[in-house]
Amino acid sequence: MAESPASSCVSSDAEEETVTKGMVVVGCPRCLMYVMLSEAEEQPRCPRCKSPVLLHFLQGAAAAADADNTNSNRQATKS
Repeated sequence: MAESPASSCVSSDAEEETVTKGMVVVGCPRCLMYVMLSEAEEQPRCPRCKSPVLLHFLQGAAAAADADNTNSNRQATKS
């Protein structure tokens, strides 16, 4: 039985370390569409309209909740 050459995909997969890139869910305010993109992209753009303005799904929700809490605290202190 012959061994596979070092350049074959089977032997190279076993030797290489796999590094996984994280994915994020972002929304495009222009297209009103959600997409998953790699975190490794330096300048992510909407795949449909190529807009560089994207809203991170989880970060946007957390920021909105923080803003609501801040506004509620301000209104409570004014009363």
